[in-house]
Amino acid sequence: IGRVLAKQQNWSQAPVELNKAIAVKPPDLEGYYLNPDYRESHFLIGAIDYRLGDLGGSERAFRQFLKYGGETNRVVEFFPELVAE
Repeated sequence: IGRVLAKQQNWSQAPVELNKAIAVKPPDLEGYYLNPDYRESHFLIGAIDYRLGDLGGSERAFRQFLKYGGETNRVVEFFPELVAE
């Protein structure tokens, strides 16, 4: 739902749904998820927070994205200093 809302540019509701998905992930079903770390959700939260001017929240989300193996080239346009670390 969060990804659909992000595509629809519903910037207020998309992060709410993305954070819900991250928070309720059952730990005993790791093998079930294609992306168990919700890497793409972290990216979308970072991009939306950036767009809304919440740079602290955006940086935290992008750090999670990178921590779970996200591509640095996707983050560099928002926070080049994170990629340099």
